[in-house]
Amino acid sequence: HPRRTRLIDALRAAKLPLQVSQVAQPEALRAYAGATVGFNCSLNGDLNLRFFEVLAAGGLVLTDALGADSGLDELAAQGCEFATYRAVDELIAVARDLLA
Repeated sequence: HPRRTRLIDALRAAKLPLQVSQVAQPEALRAYAGATVGFNCSLNGDLNLRFFEVLAAGGLVLTDALGADSGLDELAAQGCEFATYRAVDELIAVARDLLA
């Protein structure tokens, strides 16, 4: 979706290592398991399948901050299993910190 595309473009412009591809779920799970950080951008501020897939594969998820109604903070530990961003600049800063 357009917001995800803008965020991916910003990560690329910041010269951060990023792999974007469309693959079947089994291959995606292998990629998530091998990644240092799994990027996620929700649609409409809801938890989505990618968040759970990255966690299930043993990865750390970098996802947009969601409202309290999403239940995000009840499902996983921020700073341990996931990190959040609210804006493009914060996304880039957090991604750099996680990769350092």
